[in-house]
Amino acid sequence: MHLRLVVLMLVVSSFSSMACEMVMGYRTSERLPNIEEAPNNNGLYKDLYTSALANIDCTLKIVRAPKKRIMKMLIEGKVDFYPGLASSRERAPDIYFIKNGLTSKSAIVTRFDHPEIKSLEDVKEKVMLRAFGTNKALTQNHKYIRYVTDLSIAQAVKALSEKKADFFQYDKSAIEYYFAKNPSHNMKIHDSFFRETDVTLGFSKNSIHAQSNPQQPSKMRQFEQALKALKKNNELAQILARYY
Repeated sequence: MHLRLVVLMLVVSSFSSMACEMVMGYRTSERLPNIEEAPNNNGLYKDLYTSALANIDCTLKIVRAPKKRIMKMLIEGKVDFYPGLASSRERAPDIYFIKNGLTSKSAIVTRFDHPEIKSLEDVKEKVMLRAFGTNKALTQNHKYIRYVTDLSIAQAVKALSEKKADFFQYDKSAIEYYFAKNPSHNMKIHDSFFRETDVTLGFSKNSIHAQSNPQQPSKMRQFEQALKALKKNNELAQILARYY
């Protein structure tokens, strides 16, 4: 009887580990080197989160859809987390924000003939190009905005070249990665007045993995600790070295 109980506990434990699957949602467009254009999910995000989840006996599933739909699924708990999501008062009631170990610095891209930008005041009368679902903190004080669904850097560069907008604000490392692969003498990068910040992922408060019990912390909190461990033990640096 004792042996049967031990075997049963091992089977249940094994099933529980296999059953732990976290769903990451992301828009359909690429954000290199973080993720390829759908349906290809390869990139830094996949490597980072697969490694962290493996350390808490979970697997990663990636779902791609337009960002507005992904954000709705995130709020509903149908998607567990969004890999890189800036915190905001508007999002806070539905989403936890967890540092993923990465850092980010913004930059602005303009046509090459644009004067040097020293502050956002310099572009307040210019047309900003933004993706739907953008953090409203980036756009709330700007009058002229052209929105595009699932905007990629390539699309932004094309729109700027065609004078459909004046500037595009995005992550500096992603912009530099793009131009390293696709050199252009017609674009200019402005970044002198932005500061580096920690990147956070957005985790749904309605996810089953956000729920805890008296016996152990939630899988979400275990995930958070696993991400910290990747940075501390230098595994994150090894992952980054594959892309930069």
